[in-house]
Amino acid sequence: MKGLDIGVLVADDAYRGALIKGLSHELNGAVFRTVGSEREADQADVLLTDRDVPEGNGRGTPSGAGRSRNNDTKEHVGGTGGIFGRREVLRLTYRDTDYDDGSPGEVFRYEDARIIAERIASAADGCRRAGKDGARTRIAVFLSTEGGSGVTSAALSFCRAAASGYGLRVLYWNLCPGDGAGKFLKTDGKGNMVSLIYHIRKGDLPDPGRYIRTLGGTDVLGAGGLGSVAGVITEEDVDAIVSAVRSTGRYDLIAADLGNHMAPGSERLLGTSDVAVLIKCGLPVRAEELADLMKRKKTGKTVCVRNKCGADETAGDEGFDVSDLRIGYDQDAFVPAGGRFAIETRGAYGKDIERLAEIIMEKLDGR
Repeated sequence: MKGLDIGVLVADDAYRGALIKGLSHELNGAVFRTVGSEREADQADVLLTDRDVPEGNGRGTPSGAGRSRNNDTKEHVGGTGGIFGRREVLRLTYRDTDYDDGSPGEVFRYEDARIIAERIASAADGCRRAGKDGARTRIAVFLSTEGGSGVTSAALSFCRAAASGYGLRVLYWNLCPGDGAGKFLKTDGKGNMVSLIYHIRKGDLPDPGRYIRTLGGTDVLGAGGLGSVAGVITEEDVDAIVSAVRSTGRYDLIAADLGNHMAPGSERLLGTSDVAVLIKCGLPVRAEELADLMKRKKTGKTVCVRNKCGADETAGDEGFDVSDLRIGYDQDAFVPAGGRFAIETRGAYGKDIERLAEIIMEKLDGR
């Protein structure tokens, strides 16, 4: 990351020194500055801090959190006026407690500084992308024809892969009637879709950042699912939300999780999306299913995935399987953690997700 200027505003001298030392090995060519004033902060592309960052400000870049070998590290994204400005801000702390403002802290297992470095690189790249005129937030929808296919886990894993591997600022939008994402994300009850729809219909749509939570290293809209609005959300509601998110300039991509039951407004999102990802549980995707998806999608940009495949399942199924990818069943990829599951992407499952991200990016780029 040659030429990247990183400001460090951390009170603890030992932690600040260890942070800079570890990240310097991962971000060759980056310049680290200890920040003590607003003027010094203004020179930074990315600011690392352990201070409280007022919510609802900053660019909302997808972020990550981690547990290092010796310190517990949590991170939150935001920004405001004064010393934080409008730059990318990553909030870090070595304390194993919730933040002083009561927001939940997400804990991950870090073996080194590499993951934090990836988040910094993603934030810096997102900052540069935000400055490009005419940039448009694209949409990838994830759906299935059956329950239990692993749509949510695949969508969340893709968000992480797109952020760390391609430097994209990704928003995960939970449009499932229930809260399937709750198996993987610690929610705080805020960012309710019912409240958002209420404001839309009153004609006073607030900054969508008020309804977006950074959970598990991913920015999430509709953390608890659609809930009571699942049967009444309309195409106009969906259009208004997409327009509001795009107008912020904070995201390169929306990953919309439709699950296996599309709400009335979800059909519009599928029809106008840039790519649709159809996921089935181990079974082949047949040509007629793809044809139906393409008809509803309106264009041919689709990805068909066989998920949770066992070792004894064949890859081709002799002519009628039109799947683009098989994702193997990897029980070790889902680690019990505090009543939820942490998704581990460093093994075989992670390799399959990287391939999924590669295929989706090829479709988005027209290849």
